[in-house]
Amino acid sequence: MSFTTFALSRALCRLGLAQSENTAHALIRCGRVRIDGDLPDGRTCVGYGVTVSVRGVGERVVSRQSMGVR
Repeated sequence: MSFTTFALSRALCRLGLAQSENTAHALIRCGRVRIDGDLPDGRTCVGYGVTVSVRGVGERVVSRQSMGVR
């Protein structure tokens, strides 16, 4: 069985959580991104069905589920 995965930085862009892959990389390095509640490393790939969350300025958190990312 094969699973489709995406680089986390690319998924952040496609989900509308980052404007560019450079911004996504910076968010990951700063520890602002969580995947299903866990802190990812820089080489993480995500598949369908995971929840990606980004903590913004203050305590605001934006989350998206990766269903249907193309």
